[in-house]
Amino acid sequence: MFDIKLIRDDQKAVEKGLAAKGVKIDLTSILKADQKRRDLLLELEELRSQKNAANDEIGKLIKEKKD
Repeated sequence: MFDIKLIRDDQKAVEKGLAAKGVKIDLTSILKADQKRRDLLLELEELRSQKNAANDEIGKLIKEKKD
């Protein structure tokens, strides 16, 4: 099994190694899926950050006994 970082960093070498073993695989689709995964993780982290900020604000308002 290849590390996705290796595929990202040196796609040509991985393709060459796979070809030498007679394995045909489309690394482009793997890289596209990996990029989508990384984009979704960034979006998730941003949403978590917004949620945490809202929770902090709610907690602050509750302590001040405001609506």
